[in-house]
Amino acid sequence: MTAPVTDTQHSSTERTDRELLAEHIAGDPLALHTLLARHEIRMHWAERAAGVPESELADVHQEAVLKIHRCAATFRNRSSVVTWMVTIAHRTALNFMTAQHRRGHRHREDISDCERELPTSHAAPNRELSVDLHNALASIPILFRQTVVLRGMLGYSISEISTMLDVAPGTVKSRYSRGRRLLQDHLVLADYADRP
Repeated sequence: MTAPVTDTQHSSTERTDRELLAEHIAGDPLALHTLLARHEIRMHWAERAAGVPESELADVHQEAVLKIHRCAATFRNRSSVVTWMVTIAHRTALNFMTAQHRRGHRHREDISDCERELPTSHAAPNRELSVDLHNALASIPILFRQTVVLRGMLGYSISEISTMLDVAPGTVKSRYSRGRRLLQDHLVLADYADRP
């Protein structure tokens, strides 16, 4: 299994994430493109974790990219660049899902995209997930899916997810445990359904 890549682990011939971000701020037209291509998978999974449907994913991702471009100069080096990008992607997706529900049963203020950062970098999930796992994730309620993806696939700690979702650590643990059970139950049922 390939180790996760952090800002300081690229080869000497590659620019680090921080170097690319600095070059983007300085006006390099290709630096941001390179940075986004490097971490697109992490961003997509963070957006999916917020419940964004596939039909809306491209638009939400584009909005996150625009926010990263707009907020680049506010990056404070308190976390890795990839963590900062994933946080913006996830919060953009949460804001989108909130807007979708405002006419119905919940209302909350938009989450700041530029101000808060998480402290560590995380591995990207596998590029290829089985169809069964993808369908299972889509089948479980959003509250549980968020924690399963953020904890189990993106590698965030309980405390980091607590900060990201603005809920107590105990709530994160409960949701993660319940989400894993629901996911396992769905996969077991799918396995039986596929048997002759």
